[in-house]
Amino acid sequence: MELDAESENFLQNGAAVKLTVHKVLEYKGNYMALAAGYDHNGALVGAARSGLYSTDAFEQADTQEITLALHADNIEKVKAFVWAEDMTPLAEAEESDEFVVAFVGDSITHRQNYTRAIETYYMTRYPNRNISFINKGINGDNFAGANNRFEWDILNTEWDALNGEFWSDNEKPDAMTVMLGMNDLGAWESWTDPDVSSPNNKEFRLNYYLQNAETFIKKALAEDIELTIITPQPVDAYEVLETDGAGNATDINVKAGRNEGLQLASDGLKALGETYGVTVIDMFEETVKFIETVREANPTLASVLTDRSDVVHPTYNGGFVMGCIYAKEAAEAAGNAEEAAYVSNVVIDAAQNTLEKAYNASVTGLQATPDSVSYTYLANAFPMPVSDAYEHAEQEFGLSITEDINNEIIQVTGLEDGIYTVTVGESEIGQYTAEALSSGINIAALAENPAQVKAKQAYEKINEKAERELRYRYIAEVDSKYVRDQNAWGGIAMTDRTTATQEGFQVFYEKVKAYYVDLYDTNDDGIVDETDSTWGNYRWDLRLPHFYFGIADYTSDPDYYQYACKLDHAQTWSGLEALKAEARDLLTPQQYEVRITKAAA
Repeated sequence: MELDAESENFLQNGAAVKLTVHKVLEYKGNYMALAAGYDHNGALVGAARSGLYSTDAFEQADTQEITLALHADNIEKVKAFVWAEDMTPLAEAEESDEFVVAFVGDSITHRQNYTRAIETYYMTRYPNRNISFINKGINGDNFAGANNRFEWDILNTEWDALNGEFWSDNEKPDAMTVMLGMNDLGAWESWTDPDVSSPNNKEFRLNYYLQNAETFIKKALAEDIELTIITPQPVDAYEVLETDGAGNATDINVKAGRNEGLQLASDGLKALGETYGVTVIDMFEETVKFIETVREANPTLASVLTDRSDVVHPTYNGGFVMGCIYAKEAAEAAGNAEEAAYVSNVVIDAAQNTLEKAYNASVTGLQATPDSVSYTYLANAFPMPVSDAYEHAEQEFGLSITEDINNEIIQVTGLEDGIYTVTVGESEIGQYTAEALSSGINIAALAENPAQVKAKQAYEKINEKAERELRYRYIAEVDSKYVRDQNAWGGIAMTDRTTATQEGFQVFYEKVKAYYVDLYDTNDDGIVDETDSTWGNYRWDLRLPHFYFGIADYTSDPDYYQYACKLDHAQTWSGLEALKAEARDLLTPQQYEVRITKAAA
């Protein structure tokens, strides 16, 4: 779509603007329009944005007209643009019977290093449940910001202030987790520094944080959403002063006072949880214990959860640890400790040819003797995939991930002494003594386990989905900070943070185009080489140009859509949905023949 560029035709008595929208892209969905009026000095004197309009109307006509009241009588020039409703494409998920879980938070959630571990755990542990996960983290956010975007972003709805109703009836989350606090309480500062002004006063900031947290809780409960609060993890409060040639810390400084505020925040959240009957996962306490344990063995370690240059944001490995802590703590809080620990647990008495136990699994066709066992096995869950982060957690951090949450047990008593070969499907799992089988063997993390193979394949899809979803949250970030929660004037400023009110989109567009050409003009012909391997990645980094269909006073350049990186959000969202479906297909429980045979002497 684009706008009619004849701005003088827009003016109606100096107080309103009439926009003519032309369809030039194959976009289907809803869109909005925004217009700004400038006086003879180029100063912004009036602005307005519309409600939602549907592209369905283009099936009957090539254009649509929109009139916006600017409430100013000294307008000399008008600029306008339109954008798609799906600036936050997560709102475009089709309605279904699935159970939708939203992860709400700041940059720690936005980056998804802990959320993808949680998603993987629940996808593998409950493959027969139609659970869908969406990320609702935004860089730099806090509880006040989460409250501001609660309706349009978190609930997947758009509020029409003029008509007093929601424009969209897209499905809202059934459940959500929320982890906020780093930006609310100034985690980069020392909480024990002297109070110098009211905005930095610890009591003021803590009270403001908890008031906004309480508002968020009330909003979620009013929408009948199952809410879980996660207390913010601690700052990895070490500063590296010197390192050796291998990058190991040789001189570090413990920055005192940086976790006091987060401790108070966690205590306050737990109190709110008790008041409102909301589950609270104490990530702060659990990760403090984890960090202290790791540092006991490695006292000069510069960082544990985070990178040495960033004491706030968990790394991929650190996020995995947090995700596993959440899974274990959430199950225990719900009274499901066995569910948290076991994929399945099968117990057979070979001497009696009896099935003693089949937890979370179906066992049929059992044929057991003191020297051989066979049966058909269908587990209702998959093991957690053994990723690099999984191995790092166990080998480098000393965590017992397998023991805590990844047990797929085969236990056979009554076997004769000897060595036995265990086969699942076509895969030989290993050889074990009768004594080991009598105690029970755990096949969950074994590379030969066919269920582990499937889980790893699904994990790749979940990771790919997370990386794509990360980009979508950048769209919501800019939307939240520069348009939705401000006003039409803020929308104009979105086109250029520094010069929009004077020069508007044209300057911004030229800057972006010049920047791209400078980086990617490999032939020195003034044209970007889109075959450059980094072009696709870089186009995401300059986020602001993604959001425009057109602009009233700048649509003549045919390169506009190339350099503005126009994306078909609906098509890309379908790609995300496809990845989710592929992961779910891989996690369809399968039957396997299990054979336990005595090896020849």
